[in-house]
Amino acid sequence: MTLDGDELNLKDLKEEIIDFLGEGIQPGDINISCVLDGNKFDLAEDCHLMQMWAQLIPARDRKFHNNSN
Repeated sequence: MTLDGDELNLKDLKEEIIDFLGEGIQPGDINISCVLDGNKFDLAEDCHLMQMWAQLIPARDRKFHNNSN
């Protein structure tokens, strides 16, 4: 899955988290969420991760803008 040349996928993100936290953690043990504009969003599928990323990337002027308006 790509967005403007960036490839994101939830499976890889969970694997990186497991590598960081160490042994004994399984992918099913990890629940990922983010907070955007004061609202919590659960990231359970690749499309959720891409939607989050679309909200976080800076605009062409290299500044972050609120896209919810």
